[in-house]
Amino acid sequence: MYGCGKGGDGLGEGGAKHVRDNIQDITKPVTCCLARRGGVKRISGLIYEETRGILNSQALP
Repeated sequence: MYGCGKGGDGLGEGGAKHVRDNIQDITKPVTCCLARRGGVKRISGLIYEETRGILNSQALP
């Protein structure tokens, strides 16, 4: 026989949404994958921030 249950025990109260810049979702692996698709073998470390800047200026109105 089953117990009476306690519902959603331990789920917390949700809290405030974590606000973050969407351009930060363009991570290093994503940039590497796009570069590979374009035929690039190796990427300099400075490219990642540059890529985010370019995508930010091109994609967002």
